[in-house]
Amino acid sequence: MFGKRGVFGFHELIFIVLNVIFFSAMLFFVYNVSTGALVYEQAYSKQVALLLDKSKAFMTLKINFEEAINVAEKIKGRKLSQGEKKDLVKIDYNNREVIVKLGDNGGYATKYFSNYDIRSFVDSKENLLILIVEEKSNGVS
Repeated sequence: MFGKRGVFGFHELIFIVLNVIFFSAMLFFVYNVSTGALVYEQAYSKQVALLLDKSKAFMTLKINFEEAINVAEKIKGRKLSQGEKKDLVKIDYNNREVIVKLGDNGGYATKYFSNYDIRSFVDSKENLLILIVEEKSNGVS
């Protein structure tokens, strides 16, 4: 039909699609690094997990969470509500993970080893992450 040089073939199409996917992933990574979200997610997740591992029952831990809130507000482009601030940090009790998610995508999880019940919330007045460590209930109320 056409000469070999005049046909836009399947291989060229696959090459272009793969390049678009690769560069989109790179831009997404660069955007996350530029906002500082990746670094803060890792730092806070690891800090909270280490504190939980060192904690004892009936302790209350207060962590300055102001910088993480500022990064999350910078990413979203607006002030966060109390509910949104609360959702920045999640404690996954089944997998024993601390998950910090400052942006819309991703997040960072760090495992912890302590076997306590943990309640967490963000005090929006003082921008503190408050963790309350309690004795394991073992399903008994």
